Amino acid sequence: MRSALAPPVRIGHTSRNAPNVICRSRACPVILPADLARCCPTAAERRAPALTRARAAVDAGRGRAGRVALAAHLVLRRVGAAWQGRLPDATTTSRLRASLEIPGGAGAEASHLLSILSALHPQLDPAALTAAVAAYAMHLEAEGHLTESLLALERLFSGLPTFGAPLEAFELALLVARLNVSLARWPQAERALTHAERASGDRSELKALIRLVRASSWVGQGRIEAARVLIEALDGPLDTGNMTGWFGQASLALGAALEQQGLPLDALRAYHRALAWADPGMARREVLVALGELLRGLGAGAAARQAFTLVLAGPVPLAEQVAARIELLDLAIAQGDRVAFERQRRELVAWQDQLPPAAAVEFLSHVATGLEAFGQPGRGGRLLVEAQALAERHELHEAWFGLERRLVRNRRGAPQLKLSGAAVVPLPWEHPEIAEVAEALDRQVASLAGSV
Repeated sequence: MRSALAPPVRIGHTSRNAPNVICRSRACPVILPADLARCCPTAAERRAPALTRARAAVDAGRGRAGRVALAAHLVLRRVGAAWQGRLPDATTTSRLRASLEIPGGAGAEASHLLSILSALHPQLDPAALTAAVAAYAMHLEAEGHLTESLLALERLFSGLPTFGAPLEAFELALLVARLNVSLARWPQAERALTHAERASGDRSELKALIRLVRASSWVGQGRIEAARVLIEALDGPLDTGNMTGWFGQASLALGAALEQQGLPLDALRAYHRALAWADPGMARREVLVALGELLRGLGAGAAARQAFTLVLAGPVPLAEQVAARIELLDLAIAQGDRVAFERQRRELVAWQDQLPPAAAVEFLSHVATGLEAFGQPGRGGRLLVEAQALAERHELHEAWFGLERRLVRNRRGAPQLKLSGAAVVPLPWEHPEIAEVAEALDRQVASLAGSV
């Protein structure tokens, strides 16, 4: 589960020619980039992660991705050097551009790096560089390269004299705080949040965003009740569309923590709140998956099926489609619904050749379980052997040993999986929390069907 909150979108509002003006009113105390630099990785934590990423990409046969990662390392080194007056020369800039520009488009990361180069050459433009590096840091965060994102910001802060405006300082401080929360660097996150509070002035919506990031930090530190109080105090009309995504992510993190603490109904309420506020797309699907898995564990199979059905609505990446359909396949097995099982199996078979090895092994294993449960142990056993051979071919050792244990049990004549039957796992309506969520999911599925 992604732990970072959705980033704000306003950084870069400063024009390329805008002066470096600082608000000196009491409501907006000055925050210097050097203040935030102390919240970035220390020298001992710098491991040139972009170079590691470049090597991994080349080893995996993704030469283009490797070249872009190597260029990222070189471009950011030049950001640090630029503050010392060592701007890249025309030849260096030309070579870096050539490694990033390709026919048909540079790609998202390469485009960010090209923007940084433009702010460095032929002369340093601090306002444009701030916007470009901040946008690149957000891209790295979205891609899961959190340490790289912090290092990019450190390069920016190492020589930037001032921020263009208090809002810019606020946004960057909150970005640094969010990255530190995701990396479980709690003291650095709290320092960055303190800087964000100083820059927020008296704007209530900015203070609310700070509370949501702090709540996520408290969830990570195990201060669950304090985080719950903070999040639920903000449960109401939200001033900006920006804030709704943040609220959804904080509620999702809270739900996961409550579930780990053995409080499933409290977690269900948090997930339901997260679903109401989650941004469309991946964030919403992430909440639906968590909700579906929890409902399934609570015995609310019908409601879980609705949640995973909603995951499949609209354009969905293949990996997410496969994961959702495997969940639906398992639900069909657990409820003894052979028609639903065969429907999901056919959908997955159509994608089998496109699946990565680990996903293909998982798919075959789940289908084997279903075939055994529906009275076809011979076919199920053959699929298990096929899955084990695939795992061995791709050196998926953990999967191989798991399949071996299943095959040994089968050879010993261990009892097969007992089907519960759809009527044996009733929706537990005695819990109003489950009933409320189930009805909400039913309405959403009905609305989706009506719009098709």
